[in-house]
Amino acid sequence: NALIRFIYVGENGNIASYEQNTPIQKYVESSAVTPDCAADVRINTDFVNCRAVNSRRVDIRAMLTFIFKAVKRRDENLLCSAGGSGIQTMSDPCDFASLAAVCSRTFAMSEVIELGAEKAPVAQVLNISAFAVSSEVKLISNKALVKGECGVKIFYIGEGSAAIESIDHSMPISQIIELDGINETSIPSLNMNVCSCEAVAKADSSGEMTASSAYGAANCGRISPVRTANASSRAHIT
Repeated sequence: NALIRFIYVGENGNIASYEQNTPIQKYVESSAVTPDCAADVRINTDFVNCRAVNSRRVDIRAMLTFIFKAVKRRDENLLCSAGGSGIQTMSDPCDFASLAAVCSRTFAMSEVIELGAEKAPVAQVLNISAFAVSSEVKLISNKALVKGECGVKIFYIGEGSAAIESIDHSMPISQIIELDGINETSIPSLNMNVCSCEAVAKADSSGEMTASSAYGAANCGRISPVRTANASSRAHIT
């Protein structure tokens, strides 16, 4: 789905926002993709523009780029050594990787953010954006420990004012992911992204909207541990 958030100034002069989820479906044809492939898809927004058709209708146009990647295991034969008949060998190192495991996991996060006395109470949430970054990936037998943070930025209109306020907040990420076939010698490749997020105003004990709940669904993306190995690959016969 594509989440469209539209911020506008109404006929009364006040700032308001509206959001809508729009389904997206795209077919990718490739002879190299087989059912045993591990697929990864990313979508980038190249540009967005909009125009007001009338007071109740907005025309929004956007250009999206789909980045599709498929990975699968391939077997190759390498000449590692030879002997007998007076053969002499001169070896070169050849590094290669073997895919050990692929996993994609989605998990939910939520936290209540206190605004503090210096921030105006929330009248309306205009927009929320979030990003996830990893700081550490530790591999043990058949498990991966992922640590990082989810950064959240919220824009809102304060009560009794037309000014736009902002909140910056960070939520820690700590997840254990099951990955059969990996160990401490594997090399991880991790992608993290935020699938969706929302913020709602909450009242404190006095009834003022001085707290905001941030909810997010983060995707660990693909953790693709690989094993590396060396081989010798050249021989000369004399």
